[in-house]
Amino acid sequence: MSKIKLSPFIETALPPIEAAQYIGVSVATLNRWRYKEVALGVKQPRYYKVGIRIFYQRKDLDAFLKSCVVARLDKNH
Repeated sequence: MSKIKLSPFIETALPPIEAAQYIGVSVATLNRWRYKEVALGVKQPRYYKVGIRIFYQRKDLDAFLKSCVVARLDKNH
């Protein structure tokens, strides 16, 4: 019996626990962001839902982190 090969997309995808560790937040924070994004439009990393499973891609987590940069008006700091 041959084993079915997973999609390369799924092979490189991170489950919420790994995605949370990658960006330095808790899984509960990721869950809250997903809920609030739907309800309130809160900014969050892009994610993928396959059935009931949630996945993140590193490139999307990196893009999210880059979008969190806050420009300071005070150039001395």
